[in-house]
Amino acid sequence: KESSRAAAAQERQAYDEVDDQPHGNSKERKSRRAQCFAAWLLSLYGREALSAGGGVLDVAGGQGDLSWALSVEAGVTCTLIDPALRRGGALKSWQRRALRKSGTEAFAHLPVMFDEQHFGARASDGSSASECHDGVEPPPSYAPLLQSASVVV
Repeated sequence: KESSRAAAAQERQAYDEVDDQPHGNSKERKSRRAQCFAAWLLSLYGREALSAGGGVLDVAGGQGDLSWALSVEAGVTCTLIDPALRRGGALKSWQRRALRKSGTEAFAHLPVMFDEQHFGARASDGSSASECHDGVEPPPSYAPLLQSASVVV
């Protein structure tokens, strides 16, 4: 047990010695992470390339901050894939107000796991390798969405 504590202390010290903090220590800078990442994606790929096909898939995107920055602020088609339904799937109140004022639509949200069951390839008969044939309807396949996406983040 003592060696485990020593290893943990050594690991903490290694992290503490790193001066590289890309978001700084302020909450304000951390709150802009999604906007910074969206700006980087836009500068790297361009709006047209990101909007091609099915647009951007934001996998495990949590509350959808990146999806918001790309779809609403930058006009890029974006789909959030995250099984968690925070606030019952509703947007934050400031986001709902912003959409009402702008007349635009928010990103799509698929509350499913990003796994083979939902995104795996289907055979020509519609079945998948992970499908059980016990009379239960298989979940819908979102594989075409994955195949048409321009970027998956």
